[in-house]
Amino acid sequence: MYEYINVLISHLTISDKAYVYKIKKEMHSKIELGSRVIVPFGPKNKQSEGFVISRVASTEITDANIKEIIRIPDDFSLFSNEMFMLANYMSNHYCTSLAQCLNAIIPQGVTEIKQKPNQKKTIRLSDFVLQNIEEIRSEYSVKKMLARQLELIEYLYENRMQSVFLKTLEDFNRSTIKTMEQKGLLLIEETEEKKRRNPNAFISEKLTLSSEQSKVLSQIDEWREAGGFSECLLKGVTGSGKTELYIKLIERVISEGKTAIMLVPEINLTPQMIERFEKRFANLSIMHSKLSNMEQLVEWKKAKDGVVDVVIGPRSALFMPLENVGVIILDEEHEGTYKSENSPKYQTREVAQFRAKHHEALLVYGSATPSVETYYRVKTGDLKCFELNTRYNQKPLPEMHVIDMCMELENGNRSIFSSVLYEKIREKLERREQILLFLNRRGHSTFVSCRKCGFVMKCSKCLIPYVYHSNTNQLKCHYCYETIENTNICPNCKSKAMKYFGIGTQKIEEEAGKIFPDARILRLDSDTSSRKNAGSAIVKMFKEQEADILIGTQMITKGHNFPEVTLVGVVAADTMLNIQDFRASERTFQLITQVAGRTGRGEKQGEVYIQTYERDHYAIQKAMTYNYEEFYQEELLFREQMKCPPFKRLFYIMLTFGDEQTVIGEINELASCLLYDHGEIELLGPAPAGITRINGIYRWQILLRHVDEERLKRYAMSRIEEFRKNRKSLKSQIQINFD
Repeated sequence: MYEYINVLISHLTISDKAYVYKIKKEMHSKIELGSRVIVPFGPKNKQSEGFVISRVASTEITDANIKEIIRIPDDFSLFSNEMFMLANYMSNHYCTSLAQCLNAIIPQGVTEIKQKPNQKKTIRLSDFVLQNIEEIRSEYSVKKMLARQLELIEYLYENRMQSVFLKTLEDFNRSTIKTMEQKGLLLIEETEEKKRRNPNAFISEKLTLSSEQSKVLSQIDEWREAGGFSECLLKGVTGSGKTELYIKLIERVISEGKTAIMLVPEINLTPQMIERFEKRFANLSIMHSKLSNMEQLVEWKKAKDGVVDVVIGPRSALFMPLENVGVIILDEEHEGTYKSENSPKYQTREVAQFRAKHHEALLVYGSATPSVETYYRVKTGDLKCFELNTRYNQKPLPEMHVIDMCMELENGNRSIFSSVLYEKIREKLERREQILLFLNRRGHSTFVSCRKCGFVMKCSKCLIPYVYHSNTNQLKCHYCYETIENTNICPNCKSKAMKYFGIGTQKIEEEAGKIFPDARILRLDSDTSSRKNAGSAIVKMFKEQEADILIGTQMITKGHNFPEVTLVGVVAADTMLNIQDFRASERTFQLITQVAGRTGRGEKQGEVYIQTYERDHYAIQKAMTYNYEEFYQEELLFREQMKCPPFKRLFYIMLTFGDEQTVIGEINELASCLLYDHGEIELLGPAPAGITRINGIYRWQILLRHVDEERLKRYAMSRIEEFRKNRKSLKSQIQINFD
């Protein structure tokens, strides 16, 4: 006897067609809504992964023509009813397939790890190691034969992995682990039956709130008392103590038997937040993409089994399967990393709002420099705002200075560093104070060109200039990641007149090393932090004063607490202003304000020097005086004139294909289809994208604009569907994005 189910094939992301499969009677009890199944698919019956989306009472398909599922790989359902509702919301709201949304919700490690017997064993450091860590480090560091054992101890200790599945440590030899177990350094145990979390599991290290913090916390408590879903903006200057208020709010919801989600904008900010939260909460879980597949599975299962109070991580942590969520917090809510770059291109603020409404929870957006869209909601009365206007312990905000680089050129200074910034760096080094140098561009030089014929070294796949990386003496494309060896001979005219132009963080590091040879210098960007835990190691070294200067991209601008930093240098503010993005001014203001907030957090006054060729731009002028309100008013005028959010919604359509003429032909046909009865909906384009070709794929785009988001989406998707129907064969891939 068979029963039928509808299965969504996970790799089919164009449409949401479900396929009927049959299951044997003995499998009925194992199948749930959201179960993962392996099924035969296609004419060759290739084994494919699918998700059960419903049971089928009857079907018109002949039983002989219905395939049978092969197996059920898990002993649990991947999706709760809430997560199915969330996936459907995302599918409808972001005009993408349900399969894409379901794939985005489930961490990769959950579906890729195969269940094996040795996964039931966990490993942890013994109490002896935890109590004698410094002595063990000293003893093992001088004996080469113990180096691998020390590496494993450090791996577990530094990453707070005091209990992980044995399978996680696949990089370590089993004989090493067995030897350490025999010496009493490690304990290997069978996993226990899942335990319920203790809602009162607090650790008692607490800070005393300032009077301003106490007042704001009381106001938020009153706001929560009404019950049900509520959301608010916590707008606090850098260093005002927003994190401590987050912790207090989480303590309150945990004491009520509820759970909490704490989101940070980047993986590199997760370790320092973990450090704060580990001192306060016992049942803590961490989720981000740099965890191994096994680590992701462990954390996901902990949340699903109800042994977690708090989840911390970037936007993907929002999908952890917590029950009874009491608060969701988006720290630095203005950050662009909260918008997914891959399909579904979701905005974390909106998805968090859906989950908070489902749980009738509190949703908190935190920022010193809120996004224009969020603050517009405050001004229109749609969002409550609570403010922290002073730093914790009344510390003054750093002194801001703007340096006109046009004047530096007139005075004959062609160095990366203005004369003023050079003197300030020298002065701080003499006083043994720390310095941050910020430039939001990695690499050494932004392009390499021949001074004789003007030839520019460009990526053959993307037709954009290579970036020179001095540490490897290579030219790299930052879009398709193609890498070639550097050359001193021009490929065009064969002269030896090749020269490096533009600056990146590597060049600043190189120049600072030449000018200040005794300074200890670190660099933090995506090149130096690509390896697991590399970014947090750099931050830790700088925080422990093992370096004098930290040079970095936007990774150094947010969330970090460096008490000994007294000087911040913004090397080239113009690189952020002059990009093809209507948010360029907003991001410039935010980045300058945020990086300025990294200084003056200790006992000494902080200083900030901003080097720019556009000193009169309102984003820079308002950042100098920390005047968010005036910046917001100026930016709002610009947005209104440009018909950009929050006044009008933007619907981007991009067509991509390897042949440019095919893309142009098809996007022109799509534009004609979109012009049909479009009414007040504006159409701009077609036009080539800002980067016309990436990795050999040409990109052309159309922009639709209208005040009503739902009407805009309905019209656009109906016309795209009509366009697809009218085309017998569509070669280009269609991508869509909002705002």
